[in-house]
Amino acid sequence: MAPHDHSGSLVADTRTHPPTSSYSWSLASKRSSSPSPPDWGRGLHALAERVGTAIGSVLDRVGAVSRHGLIALPHLRRGARVAIGSARGRHGSLAMLGVWFITVIAALTLLVYLLTLRTPRWFRIVNPRDAALVDLAQRVENRVITQLYKYRGEVDPETGATGAAWDLTITQDEATAWLACKLPDWLRNLDDRFTWPVGVENVQAAFDPPRLWIAASVDRGSRATVSVGAVPRIESGGLHLRSGRAGVGSLTLPAAWFGGEARGLFSSADREDVAWKMAIGAVPALPDATLQLEDGRLVRVLAITVGPETLTLHCRTEAVRRDEPR
Repeated sequence: MAPHDHSGSLVADTRTHPPTSSYSWSLASKRSSSPSPPDWGRGLHALAERVGTAIGSVLDRVGAVSRHGLIALPHLRRGARVAIGSARGRHGSLAMLGVWFITVIAALTLLVYLLTLRTPRWFRIVNPRDAALVDLAQRVENRVITQLYKYRGEVDPETGATGAAWDLTITQDEATAWLACKLPDWLRNLDDRFTWPVGVENVQAAFDPPRLWIAASVDRGSRATVSVGAVPRIESGGLHLRSGRAGVGSLTLPAAWFGGEARGLFSSADREDVAWKMAIGAVPALPDATLQLEDGRLVRVLAITVGPETLTLHCRTEAVRRDEPR
């Protein structure tokens, strides 16, 4: 029982409860033994702590970045917590930099993750069995074949050309219809061993100057929109795809940096990924920029123009010269 004075007041037992002033002085002494951040950095230090704590709370809710991301978010969250704890210790002025670094990395990683979830503005769901889409795909295929085999005039003995140059324009909707409805069968006709990749759907095209894009939705446990884009150019070795970019969702990076889903879209288990090499410009997409027709003539692509939602090929029909083996 606590002792009383003669006036009946309760007296604090200093043997078990030290005076408040002594306790406060002891705590202040411990704190003062650590160097505090400089005056100019205290505001930033406090802000870094608050931002880091907020980022940690957000990352708790978001969870881990998918395999398309760069860094696992839980590790960043734990790193932010450690840095904040260090910032409150004796290395406050130095740990402030660590807090800011972790905060920036966490924010950038979160942004990357959100971009991978966001589909490109031009991407849409297509049904390859839709009657209107199938009809559009057939009509554009017939038109392309007609233009390729059209009679262009007699052969010029000097140039080998058959008439003047001509243009072939394809719209974005036409290209998407053909890719969605005709591409699988066309690839199987080229190679009986070809098998369409499992989980790849909604293949479509987008023409966004100066690039043309091919995209699809890919399901490998979690669905994502994968795209590859490039700038077509006619060079000495043929038709090349330059400045290639690949993307997941709305995030796009240089195609050479990518593998995984973006590369798998162009590969199959029993084939060398030649299409991927074409997409990144390692090999020409069309050697000599010419296409040989069944009647022996050649169609030479002189240039390609990518316009808003249109793709125009500038071509010339030629006869095979006798000194050129084919």
